[in-house]
Amino acid sequence: MTSKQSFSSSDITSQSGYFSALKATVETAFYGENVKQVTTIAQAYALAKTAPGVIITDLPIKHTAELGLPPDAKVLVANDGRVVGRTAAARQIIGQPDVDETKLAAIAREAVFLGSRKTFLRGDVTVGLSGSGKSTITLASHGDQYPVKVLHDDAFVIDRQTGATTALEPSYFDKTQDYPLSDPGIQYFLTVQNVGVTLDAAGKKTLVTQDIRNGNGRTVKSRYVTPNRVDHLTESIDAIFWIMKDDTLPPVVKLEDPDLAAAFGVTLATKRSTAENVIGDVDRDHLVIEPFANPFRSYPLGEDYQDFHQLFEQRQTACYILNTGSYNGQNVKPADTLGAIAKIVDETAAFKPFGLLPKMRYLPLSGFNVDFGDNDYRTRLRQRLEDRLAFIATKDVDHDGYDRLPVDASRALEDVIAALDQQAVAM
Repeated sequence: MTSKQSFSSSDITSQSGYFSALKATVETAFYGENVKQVTTIAQAYALAKTAPGVIITDLPIKHTAELGLPPDAKVLVANDGRVVGRTAAARQIIGQPDVDETKLAAIAREAVFLGSRKTFLRGDVTVGLSGSGKSTITLASHGDQYPVKVLHDDAFVIDRQTGATTALEPSYFDKTQDYPLSDPGIQYFLTVQNVGVTLDAAGKKTLVTQDIRNGNGRTVKSRYVTPNRVDHLTESIDAIFWIMKDDTLPPVVKLEDPDLAAAFGVTLATKRSTAENVIGDVDRDHLVIEPFANPFRSYPLGEDYQDFHQLFEQRQTACYILNTGSYNGQNVKPADTLGAIAKIVDETAAFKPFGLLPKMRYLPLSGFNVDFGDNDYRTRLRQRLEDRLAFIATKDVDHDGYDRLPVDASRALEDVIAALDQQAVAM
């Protein structure tokens, strides 16, 4: 596909590079007489209310006028069946050597043909790594100590030339597992997916949240859940935090080398969340690597690596790791993470060398002792670094090297491992 929406006659050719069999098939479907244009949020809401399976609760929506909704709009619920999460294993990415573009184009043509007998909706309005804690961190008030502006907790783009950032969504797509009915955040719900509905003491239809019905209950929350919400920040981004779960890393680590910063981003460690419909016998508690916390990538991984590396090297963007899991058996609480961020913002964070590991420093926090004299700890840390290195190595061969990474990524981790071995000898 392409971001261009209109073309000159000279560009509508097989040689221009703008068109493919799949693009020509999919785009054409949008212009069918069976496709109806949705032009306003109010129209979208009216259609959603009458969609099959939708439940209209008795929970009122706040800020209806500002959102362009009817004044009596209520929270809507829509539920799925067995599958309640994304299925990454179903992806087929054109450009990878084992993907048959001709076969996929034929499937798309057949789907469009069968769909032409149905009515579809088209609109330009939008209504809005799971489990890492990014929403908790992004939307925290910090006790109103700072003049905070929130761009988005998930969907935004960074201008590589200026460092400015722009949100891609006007709303938030959040889990409902941490929202009991007493939570004030529920008053900002617009639509809810995969939750229960029951009657309250007054006989009004209300929500059953906290993943009681199933995992991965979701909601689209309005922008007004954050009073300090903005859609664009012209200031250059000055720091990137890799939010991950790795019990061999202290709660906060500063990475002071572009190669190392990009290498840890491309080997971002987390745990499978209920947001994913995993295939086969998968342990959700097992640490996995999700490069740059982006499970939706449909282009070579090396492009993301180079883009982030450019920010670190050319724009001197600082890089930190926030381990929101546990460290040596001690759980990292949100207060630990938010307190550390406050110190970084206040420029009072006193980072110390992370042993002999090059270009890595950690922020000492009460209850999280770093002890390189512990042989078991060094062994576990080395294994985690080896896991990251092995992951990068697989990209050289998987899909014939479609996601191959620059050698600097491997070299940066190899240098850290070598320094850790040197630390062991020094003990």
